Amino acid sequence: MKLECKFVGWEEIQRVVDYTDSFLYKELIGYLFETGGRVSEVLSLMTRNFRLRTDTEPNILVVGAMPLHSRKKDLSNVMVECSRCGVLNVVSSSDECWNCKEKGLLALRWYEDRGWQRMRKPFPINCNDPLAPIILESLKRHREKGEWLIFRNRYTRKNYTRGWAWAVLKKLGDETGIYLYPNRLRQWRACQLSKFLSEKELMEWFTWRNVNVAKHYTESGSLGLAESLGVDISTANECGEVANLKLKR
Repeated sequence: MKLECKFVGWEEIQRVVDYTDSFLYKELIGYLFETGGRVSEVLSLMTRNFRLRTDTEPNILVVGAMPLHSRKKDLSNVMVECSRCGVLNVVSSSDECWNCKEKGLLALRWYEDRGWQRMRKPFPINCNDPLAPIILESLKRHREKGEWLIFRNRYTRKNYTRGWAWAVLKKLGDETGIYLYPNRLRQWRACQLSKFLSEKELMEWFTWRNVNVAKHYTESGSLGLAESLGVDISTANECGEVANLKLKR
């Protein structure tokens, strides 16, 4: 039985996806919404984070070991060694070594030695979702080309940055008339799932620490999203894209 996925936000999201001819932009929208991740987390995704399961109905993509980027309030006393020259640096908003001026290596060493990037627990993406084909096609293309990092510029060989992602969202939002700020798609995903997941499950999915955030979405849910979009869903037929996954016998 095919699962019909009707969600009040699909029309807005689909407008953005259909508007752009850039598959890279489509990838950004698809991964941001389906994973519900923060921009920095999505830009860190690798092809090995995704595993397709065809023994379920509907088929699902299992996302595992997705990086979790949490902000730390006080890093003033934390020292990290540069991966190139070995000099100790005080962790700050900059990842540039004061000695060799190399960027990025501090974050790499902090990740390897101190566990700066924790991981989200595995979670499923329904392959019947309208944006799922974008992710499946993206994984196919990158794996065929041997590209393990999804959001890396193939010409400069450098990772795309949050600034780039924010600029893309603003550009698409301005041109389509849809307000897209960095966490907009993450919030839409929370509104979608709030009808089918408990507060505890929402906190785990979106890695929230404050239960009041989860309560906000469970109380407003899709109705709150519909109100913000100016859409009447009193007669809408919605369904749980993640719920009711049945294993084939």
